[in-house]
Amino acid sequence: MRLLLRPALLLVVAFVTLATRDDPARAGSHLEAASTAGAWVWTRPDARLLEAARAAQPGLRAAVHVATIERLADGSHVSRRALSPDVAGGAGGEVAIVVRFDDSIHADWGTDSEDHLVKVLTPLLARILEEVDATGVDADEIQLDYDAPVRALAPWSRVVGALAHGPLRGRDVWITSLPAHLDVAAYGALFAGVGVGHILQIFDTGRACTTETAAALATKLAAAGLRFRIGVGGFERAARPGDHECWRAQAASWRAIPGYAGVWVFPAERDIRHALSPFETP
Repeated sequence: MRLLLRPALLLVVAFVTLATRDDPARAGSHLEAASTAGAWVWTRPDARLLEAARAAQPGLRAAVHVATIERLADGSHVSRRALSPDVAGGAGGEVAIVVRFDDSIHADWGTDSEDHLVKVLTPLLARILEEVDATGVDADEIQLDYDAPVRALAPWSRVVGALAHGPLRGRDVWITSLPAHLDVAAYGALFAGVGVGHILQIFDTGRACTTETAAALATKLAAAGLRFRIGVGGFERAARPGDHECWRAQAASWRAIPGYAGVWVFPAERDIRHALSPFETP
């Protein structure tokens, strides 16, 4: 998911000893998973829209964008803070949090880069989670939002696995995925057992919505054999009016695919309930 960053504090990589939860991250080795509906919260207006939507659907979850990690020109890594997770807590204070990985991370993929990247990301993520937990919310889930290059899917899967057993231990770990990722026949094998599952984003992907395109993507989604959620856009782009609505309508039938675990909306300050409506009909 793309976003505009507000000026924020840069946190230079520093190795610190921070406590993690005692229980390991859940693995996605089984297709059974509770189905959830929720919204990504990138702005305070999004949080207000979610609050309004909860009047009709109290169980809607929030995934709050709390930070973005990026690579600077000198090769160092920093995290930029976004929203506080308590901006859109749910019942019992439970909230999912999102850490966005900037496209600058693409430059990290090279020979023997995985161990280095895990070493770099561990203290950054630990510090983010320390601050999240200090707000008093129950951040039981973390979503790693990264438009990974296809060439980097294999090392990215190993980095996510290491992080899930490291600083993210004890939280449900979900990753975002793109249609281009599912074009890789080995995608399911690469990410089997890595976190809980993936959230397939079907908005702003560059793929036009047609019945044929959607059917082909559904086939690849089923073949991957992983737990999945569907990520839809609640807005439209002027260049392709109606495209996101088309994808929402097409994807509603994917609820029958084994491993389906819900739908999440990127509202961009648009009506959340409207975007969810195709997934609520029988």
